[in-house]
Amino acid sequence: MRKNAAIIALAGVALTFVTASCLHAGEPTAPILVLGTQSEFGEFTREILRAEGFNEFQTASPSDSEVTASYLDQFDVVILSQSSLDQAAADLLARYVENGGNLIAFRPDQKLTSVFGLSDAAPKITDGYLKIEQSNDIGRGLASDILQFHGGADVYEPKGGDVIASLYRNARTPTDAPAVVSHAFGKGYAVAFTYNLPKSVALTRQGNWQSAGLEKDGIPGIRASDMFADGWVDPLKNGLNQADEQMRLLSRVLEKASSPKKPLPRLWYFPGSSKSLVLLTGDGEDSSEADFAAQLADIKSKGQRMTLYLKGTYVSPEKVKSWVSNGFEISAHVDDTEEATHPTYERMDQKVKSAVRDFKTVYGLDIRTVRNHWIVWCGTQPNGDLDFTAQAAIEAHNGIHFDCNFYHYDPQSKQGHFLGPIGNFTGSGLPMKFVNARGEVLDVYQSITQLPDEQWGRGYLLDNFKVLLDRSVDHEGYTFINLNLHTDRWKSWSRKEGLQIIDYAKRRNVPIWTAERALRFLQQRDGAEFTGIAWSNDQLSFQLNGGTAKDGLTVMIPKTFADQTVSQIARDGESQFFTVQSVKGRDYAFVPAPSGNHHFVVSYTNVTQKR
Repeated sequence: MRKNAAIIALAGVALTFVTASCLHAGEPTAPILVLGTQSEFGEFTREILRAEGFNEFQTASPSDSEVTASYLDQFDVVILSQSSLDQAAADLLARYVENGGNLIAFRPDQKLTSVFGLSDAAPKITDGYLKIEQSNDIGRGLASDILQFHGGADVYEPKGGDVIASLYRNARTPTDAPAVVSHAFGKGYAVAFTYNLPKSVALTRQGNWQSAGLEKDGIPGIRASDMFADGWVDPLKNGLNQADEQMRLLSRVLEKASSPKKPLPRLWYFPGSSKSLVLLTGDGEDSSEADFAAQLADIKSKGQRMTLYLKGTYVSPEKVKSWVSNGFEISAHVDDTEEATHPTYERMDQKVKSAVRDFKTVYGLDIRTVRNHWIVWCGTQPNGDLDFTAQAAIEAHNGIHFDCNFYHYDPQSKQGHFLGPIGNFTGSGLPMKFVNARGEVLDVYQSITQLPDEQWGRGYLLDNFKVLLDRSVDHEGYTFINLNLHTDRWKSWSRKEGLQIIDYAKRRNVPIWTAERALRFLQQRDGAEFTGIAWSNDQLSFQLNGGTAKDGLTVMIPKTFADQTVSQIARDGESQFFTVQSVKGRDYAFVPAPSGNHHFVVSYTNVTQKR
């Protein structure tokens, strides 16, 4: 086997603060500055902020000459990715906080320990656990269970800091060391995650990079889920969305850090005020055109549409054109099963290229979303080095931007049902872009398929769907739910439960979309931008540049700020109806933002005056 390039990139070798990056400081126009490079997953911080709806940040490389004291002072909050600092850089950041700035850092350099109220670093903990403190206002309402993290965490003794989350050596052994700690330093506020949150989120979601391209579960074929063998993510915690909860912890910290300056607007995860979204997909396999037509007609009879993944182009162009004109997505079920036990980059790339070319030639369609036959996952680069995102890179190079191959399927595995009960075995219910071991973000969204019909079987599909949907809607386990209803099973047994699933989602007021529509929504949401954010005379004003996709976004604004509460929201000069929704124990005003660019003014009123 060739030397594993991913292992080299993830080995945690210290990099200097002036590591080169394509990021460059620009004129400050946003309240949040992200300082980082590709190393140690620094640039993935951007994707976490976008997933959490904070589309009001700028990025810069710490090496930029423009990153000076006066430059930093123009930002309400600075987020520092894991970096090795020289003394000058450490002093610069310390002065920023001391003079009233707010700093959040992931596994900070030990030169900054006094800024975060830490001392006496002990040997690190690798792949440990943490517990969010419910007694702390930041953690209240978030998961109270022990949560996993991946990567290393530095062990410190808190010296005057406020512990937000505590480190555990394993799921049963607590320590006195903080996983997250806040500290008032001079006039400012500093928060340290003693582990690298972006790296942990990436590895939790995408699996064990050391298992890329390896057969781990005993089921023939290399699949993405092989990287979750050997307990990589505790399957008994499938209902917790462990990675998402830690991203929400960052959101709480960010809101706290910004609170002396202004409330921050965000974007809601889902369309409207929905608390979940159902992606209805189906693998066509070798079914007949008549069977496809029958399944799609059933779905249409319920007023819904689905994604159909076709293996090849044997269906007539006229039929495909009619389905697409009726709102269905027809895309490719790429087939590389002949080398399923050892998929190579070159062969998989050829298969994807052929599918893209054939769909364009025969049907005039661009392939935007994909699920592979046998969910085969290439885990090697062209030179044979292991790479846990090689398949996503192939898709990105071929214009595909949404992947459904992280698939809950483990029957007859030598490890038993190692992916666990119904839930999110990746620790996340939110589609996010892939990031490779070099820290490069790929333009492909990772969507876990939680509900394949062949996993749950006849008589269990509906009940498991209800568990997942109810958990998302009623218990804030916010999840994009991806179903796979194979055409060749539809007529024989899954039709009844499939239609019942649609009825149940409709009763719960949860949208049912194709994968392509979900992709368009995610692209619009991630591409939206908050600008011109200002706080004056008890009013928050901002511009949302939201794109032109037909599915609008939802802006969420903290209901209370500085003992005041939202009393009115105007959009483009006209007063808007808004609702108040509790999200993990915090209340937010929800207001719709149709496609396009809009100016918002949010008025706050003193609580006692309002009464």
